[in-house]
Amino acid sequence: MILMHLLISTPRNLENPAYNEMKVLLREVGVTEIEKKPLLISGLVLIKLTKDPIAVVRDLRAILKDDPWRLKVVYKIKPLEILVDTRLDLLGEAVDEFVSRIQPDESFKIELRRRFHNIKSEVLIAELAQRFENPVDLENPKKILLVEVLGSNTGIAVCLPTDIISLQSLRNGSKI
Repeated sequence: MILMHLLISTPRNLENPAYNEMKVLLREVGVTEIEKKPLLISGLVLIKLTKDPIAVVRDLRAILKDDPWRLKVVYKIKPLEILVDTRLDLLGEAVDEFVSRIQPDESFKIELRRRFHNIKSEVLIAELAQRFENPVDLENPKKILLVEVLGSNTGIAVCLPTDIISLQSLRNGSKI
């Protein structure tokens, strides 16, 4: 299990410019130790951090809400708190560590993106969802269990809806 990453989406073949934009912005929020992790998925950049990715995303949002055009080629920024092998048993064990982070009265949803792996989305969602007794709210959840399948590795985080930054939404004046 590897800790603390940001997943950046960008237009295909603009991964390096997106990483360079993020590197400058991350320095502004005090993140100086970063590493670009290789991904063989066009349009995605995985950045390894030494700080809490959710706190970093919140700091980035504070800057980007006032100037969302600071990032020209970044579409979305997502925190990933852990990265594990894409195996159903390991994913279940990893999610068990997050169950207590969603209070019993808080609604949640599972937001799953699957890339370059044949694991069935329905099977994965059923395996992970059974670990929670919380109410499900697909439209307006209090928390999100973020699951990003990236081939042989899967990133996971529990976050607020506002912890996923969509530059298009910020540019359009949305709160999320």
